[in-house]
Amino acid sequence: MLISMRFYKLILEIRNLQKPGAYHYGFSQLALNTKFLLDKLKINKAHIVGHSMGGMLTTTFTLIYSSFIKKLILINPIGLEAYGEFAQSKDVNFFNYWN
Repeated sequence: MLISMRFYKLILEIRNLQKPGAYHYGFSQLALNTKFLLDKLKINKAHIVGHSMGGMLTTTFTLIYSSFIKKLILINPIGLEAYGEFAQSKDVNFFNYWN
């Protein structure tokens, strides 16, 4: 049904996300990588769905490439919450505990 309506599903995996010690890309770079892929596929308008960390990526993508977006759908995105209102901040040295 979706193919007959000219809708296609493209699922992206964030590079190096699960690789310890690997270089991790910022959301702006990930948005640029996504745009490059979509340009290569000759997709110039899209409905974008983002879940969890993908929600933050799609939000960044939408801010940078707003003319590309037909519709943005966010499902439980990270990074948009006001955590400061609900949790105490930690000393940054807390995060070195795991190193």
